[in-house]
Amino acid sequence: MSLIFLITKLPKLERNKPLLISRKLFIKQVLLCLEESELFDFNLILLLEELEKIIYYRSKFQLYNNYELNNKIKIIIKKYSNRSVIDLSNFMWIYDNLPINVLFRKWYKSIYNLSQCNFFREWIKFSLNFEEVITAILAKQNKLCKNSFLQQFYGSFDSSAKTIILNYDDSDLKMYKRFSWYSKVKKYLYNSDFLFVEKELNNIKLKEIDNIAISDIFSIDTIIAYYFKLRIIERENSFVYENGNKILDQILCNIEDLNDY
Repeated sequence: MSLIFLITKLPKLERNKPLLISRKLFIKQVLLCLEESELFDFNLILLLEELEKIIYYRSKFQLYNNYELNNKIKIIIKKYSNRSVIDLSNFMWIYDNLPINVLFRKWYKSIYNLSQCNFFREWIKFSLNFEEVITAILAKQNKLCKNSFLQQFYGSFDSSAKTIILNYDDSDLKMYKRFSWYSKVKKYLYNSDFLFVEKELNNIKLKEIDNIAISDIFSIDTIIAYYFKLRIIERENSFVYENGNKILDQILCNIEDLNDY
């Protein structure tokens, strides 16, 4: 089964309706249908998601000590090195109590440099900017001092972090003119309804997916764009109102805890 056949058979993704394909099934179809050379960037996505998952478990449930976490990271990296026949040595950082977002940023940088897919590279840049702006806005809302906030932006490879740091005391972080979505994000984050906020932020993400140019519709770019859209909608469909507000409270508590540094 070819890449073209897979793309033409993908079901339409619609919000607020039952999905006709799950993310798990989509991943299975992609791995079965595509040639090894076509899977390079898709394997990078799966690698990053596995790394994010173990860091999430480490943070939320304290499942692993640093030694165990380091070993798990190395096992995952080795698996994908063998699968993709690529050099992933840039991922070999020891955890050593690095802030989670610093570790993610290092991984994002390595993936950006390795990626051969224009859509994926553009999505990485957008995602990093988007998450850093959200972090900065929430930090300011919770009156996090600049010194405590600085650790969140250590090691950024994108210039937006530098701009945020330099203009942290400015009401708009000097981001208003840089990103067309900034004012909307700032407005939404003041709303106490988590589900409303999440859906509006998803609107921005989905619009960005549609806005990133794909030169060849029958390419891996289309597969990756579809995957990220599917991931957003599947997660949105899984929300329960009570759980959503608990998640928001947890995020805000984590930001407040940074004042202890």
